Amino acid sequence: MKKYSMTPNYVKKQKNKGMYKSTITKECIIPDLIKRQWNKITEPLSVITTDVSYLIWNGQKAYISTMMDCFTKEIIDFKISYKNDLNLVMENLKDTIKKIRQIKKDLTETIILSDHAQTYNSNVFKTEIQSNNMKQSMGSNFACYDNIIIESWHSRLKCGTIHNNKYNSLHEYIFDVVDWCNHYNKYRKKSNFPLQNWEIRL
Repeated sequence: MKKYSMTPNYVKKQKNKGMYKSTITKECIIPDLIKRQWNKITEPLSVITTDVSYLIWNGQKAYISTMMDCFTKEIIDFKISYKNDLNLVMENLKDTIKKIRQIKKDLTETIILSDHAQTYNSNVFKTEIQSNNMKQSMGSNFACYDNIIIESWHSRLKCGTIHNNKYNSLHEYIFDVVDWCNHYNKYRKKSNFPLQNWEIRL
């Protein structure tokens, strides 16, 4: 399409909004401590991967922020909101840290892995990680494979819900997402994190 100077309308809209403009500077670049070496993650709660994904029904949107243990593939915590903002991500992070501390007190070897979204580059997010003596890791810019574990899990979530079921409302879709997440953790061989304490924030 570039050859013929053709650009889809949705890409033009995103470019006009400036969503593809990088806000990452040399001073705020965070190293990639994982470098896709998933086989070197040998302990639970050593690497926690996180991401925010869309929940779309009939043009209406909600957002799910998820924290997953890269070793056990358990969901530690998730939050759902109708707004994709810093509050959503921070609530997810803080509750994740509380749950992890119930199992281990020393978090110095725990890494939070994410992409380069602005929320993960925010001073508030960084400070919360640093104040708990944790490490922060980011993959390369626009490289989804650097965070493939949580990316693929979100795809699996949607295959188990919206892609194979019909809903009468966004709210109904969200409730099925909650049930699916609880079922996912409950029927794993080992689950340290019951997910009953979820919330939808208007």
